Amino acid sequence: RELLLNPNYYAAMMVQYGRADGVVGGVDSPTSALLRPLLRVVKPSGPHHLVSSCLVADTGLPPDGPASSEVLIAHNVGSEDEVRLVLAQAEAAGGRIVKPAQSTFWGGYGGYFQDLDGHVWEVVFNPHLQMLG
Repeated sequence: RELLLNPNYYAAMMVQYGRADGVVGGVDSPTSALLRPLLRVVKPSGPHHLVSSCLVADTGLPPDGPASSEVLIAHNVGSEDEVRLVLAQAEAAGGRIVKPAQSTFWGGYGGYFQDLDGHVWEVVFNPHLQMLG
């Protein structure tokens, strides 16, 4: 009963019982806070064996490509200039730019690169985080 007071667990129960198709996180709810309840309550199995983030779709990589949905690492930085700097550093170190830095639909600024091990990184500036303090 106590878990149902947590909005993320309540949302997971809604998905489990077919009352909702999915769960979307925002600035105040990181992906991990959403995935934990979904994995505990919904317990993906059968054809539904992957719980993923819409960030994977945003990269432009094919969903079945290598490492495109295994782990996506998000790195928040303090400015648009810092986004460009980190992406340039990643590329100089041998990383592959997957999506160049650009404005996002939600008012931020970011881009993606794939490191030498194939992991995808989002480098993003979120001006809305500054409002949270």
